[in-house]
Amino acid sequence: MNFVMKQALGGAQKDLMANMPGKTEVDPEEAKRQEEQLQAMEDAEKDRQKKWQKQENAREGMRQGIRDKYSIKSPEEKAAAEEAAQNISVPPGLQGMADEEAVDESIMGQAEKMMEETKAKAAELQEMAMEKVNNCKVS
Repeated sequence: MNFVMKQALGGAQKDLMANMPGKTEVDPEEAKRQEEQLQAMEDAEKDRQKKWQKQENAREGMRQGIRDKYSIKSPEEKAAAEEAAQNISVPPGLQGMADEEAVDESIMGQAEKMMEETKAKAAELQEMAMEKVNNCKVS
C-alpha cells in the first residue's frame, strides 16, 4: 500500500513530508539556493547604495558650482554663521538698539511708528485749535 501511495504522489512526497509537523527535513540544495539568493540581494543593495552615493556626489558638485557662481552659502555654512552670530555677546546698550531696529523694520513696527506720528500730529493740531478758540473773542 505504501508503495502504491509513493507511486501516485510521485516526487511530491518530500514536499508533503516537509509540511508535516514534527518532521523538519531541510534540503541542502534548497538551503544553498536561499543563501545564494540572500547574498545576491545584499550585493545588489550595496551596488544600489554605491550608485546612489555616486549620483548624490555629482549633484552636490553641481550645487556647489551654482553656489560659487552666485555667492550663495550652503546650508552648512548658513547654520555655522547663525550659530556664530548667536554666540557673540552684545553689550546691553547696543542690544536695546538692535531690538528697536528689528521692531522698526517689521510691518507691525512700521504701523506702530506711523500711529505714534499720527497721534503726535493730532495732539499738535488739537493744541493749535484750542489756542485759536481761546484767543477768539465774540463781541
